[in-house]
Amino acid sequence: MLRTLTIFIAAAFLFFCSIVRAEEAPIPPTPSRWVTDTVGFLSTETQQALDKRLEQYEKTSGMKVAIWIGTTAGDAALETWAQNAVNAWKAQQKAFGNGIVMFILTQDRAIDVEVAPGLESRISDQFVAQMIFEQMAPQLDKGDANGALTAAVDTMLKKLDMPAAETNTAPQAPQKAPRPTQKPADDSAKEPADDSAEKPAESKETARKPSVLLLVVLGALVILSTIAIGAVTLSQRPKTKTKQ
Repeated sequence: MLRTLTIFIAAAFLFFCSIVRAEEAPIPPTPSRWVTDTVGFLSTETQQALDKRLEQYEKTSGMKVAIWIGTTAGDAALETWAQNAVNAWKAQQKAFGNGIVMFILTQDRAIDVEVAPGLESRISDQFVAQMIFEQMAPQLDKGDANGALTAAVDTMLKKLDMPAAETNTAPQAPQKAPRPTQKPADDSAKEPADDSAEKPAESKETARKPSVLLLVVLGALVILSTIAIGAVTLSQRPKTKTKQ
């Protein structure tokens, strides 16, 4: 279902009929062009230029941006009437359900912008309100319908072409840190295995130390024994007297 933004402006449109509203206006047939002006609101040159530009934009971007200009929605609420129109059109052309349609009703002095759900993050209510009141309304007050529509198309296409990160003005939710490829449990499971692998080496080293000490002690005992035996032997030899 399409999101609707309806904004009434105080600008004096160039063309409008009676302010008396009759019954609900019928849904117009599916437009065959990108800019449809049923009341002569735009000059022929501007209508053709905008139509050609929007046609080329759809071919390159895949997004449909269309403008429909009429007189009144009758007794129907504009947003309801506009939604019904787009729903009827997208049954004939799916592109109408995946793009943007701007409705301008000169008798009602109202502008309605239908935005597909997939484009709401780019074309927000705040953006459309700012575009209408700051760019379109001043030029419409001056009687410059061509300039107002040209400015609107420029603004919308520029916004659509912006990267998604720049068009989304809502606060971004904090992103979750990427999960580690190995869980802590796996690391802890590996540590005992590493310790167990090192234990045999340590036990070998500790096994070698007593044997070395034992050899040193035995060697010392052998040396001391040899010295002791030699001393005893020398002490037992008879002493010889020298002749005078």
